[in-house]
Amino acid sequence: EKSNELNLPKNLQIIAGTTDSNAGFLATFPNKDDGVTILGSTIVIKKFVNKSLSGEGISNHKLLGNWLSGGASNAGAAILLDFFNVEYIEELSKQINPNKSTGLNLLPLSSQGERFPIDNPNLKPKLGPRPVSDSLYLHALFEGLARIEAKGWQKLNELGADLPRQIITIGGGAKNITWKKIREREIGIPIKICNRPPAAGVASIALQGLT
Repeated sequence: EKSNELNLPKNLQIIAGTTDSNAGFLATFPNKDDGVTILGSTIVIKKFVNKSLSGEGISNHKLLGNWLSGGASNAGAAILLDFFNVEYIEELSKQINPNKSTGLNLLPLSSQGERFPIDNPNLKPKLGPRPVSDSLYLHALFEGLARIEAKGWQKLNELGADLPRQIITIGGGAKNITWKKIREREIGIPIKICNRPPAAGVASIALQGLT
C-alpha cells in the first residue's frame, strides 16, 4: 500500500490538483460573469460556461462542478523580455500614453506558429519595422498583445460563451497599469488586477474537497 511505502497515515485524504492556468483562474475567485486572463509568458484566457465549447485551440475542464473553457496563445509577456529587461519595461511604461494608438500593427509572437485565437502553425511574427523610440516600440508590442487577447475573447463569444462583464487579470504582466489601460481600450471590457498568487487557487480546490 502506498501509504505504508511513504509512511503516511491511512486516513490521509488526497485531493487532485489542476493545471497552473486553472490554479491562476481559481485564485481570482471569479463570478460566472467574469473572464480571467493569465498574463504570464503566454496569454491564457478562461471563463465559466454553461456547456463545454468546441473549436480549434479550445480547452475544457470540469472544475468545481462547472465547465471552464478557454484558450492559450503562443504570444505573451515573454516577447517583451526578448527586447527589454523588467526594470526598463517599468521605466518605458511611464512614458507611454495608453489612450493613443501607435499606428503600428505588430504581431508579437516569439516564434512562428499560433494555436489560439488563430490555429495556424505557419503564422509568422511581425516585429518590425522597429521605431527608434524604445517606449514607442514597447507601446506597439503592448497593443499587439492586447489585440490577440481581444480576438481571444471574440473567439470564445463566437463559440457560445457570453462576453465577460469584467476581466480579472493575474500573472506577471497583470501588474503593468499602462498595459492594462491599453488592453481596456483594445478589448472594450473593464479590467481588474488580482495580486493573489496562483497557489491560492489550488488551496481553494483543497478547501472544496474537505467540505
